Amino acid sequence: MGAFLFAGLIWPAGGSGAILLSATITRVIQMDKKPFQNCLLTPRQMARADALAVQAGIASIDLMENAGHVVTKAILARFEPCETLVLCGPGNNGGDWFVLARLLEEAGWPVKVALLAERQKLKGDAAINAARWHGDVVAITPE
Repeated sequence: MGAFLFAGLIWPAGGSGAILLSATITRVIQMDKKPFQNCLLTPRQMARADALAVQAGIASIDLMENAGHVVTKAILARFEPCETLVLCGPGNNGGDWFVLARLLEEAGWPVKVALLAERQKLKGDAAINAARWHGDVVAITPE
């Protein structure tokens, strides 16, 4: 039995259900000075929230690390360790998933990573977190 992470969805192999786990819904935002966790934001709203956090002095790499920690915590609370494939995209959301892969492996999970790009083409924080992943990465490209 294993689990597959795809586009923010975790699906235990052989399981009967899936859980949406996305960095977008796990980040903390503040509205009217009251913290809300697990708010679902549109991509535009999330980009704005990230930009405001960076303007306030929070490094974007820290936002990515925090998102990975929250998603990892949610997975560890719901599932037993199992073989897991983490599918990373080429942008910063893919960087979130590299954090997740690293943290799951540190928690003793057998993790494999597939990347919808070539690793050397990653930029910014996604490239930094890809470099922090010391396991193999299978590139999935159209060629």
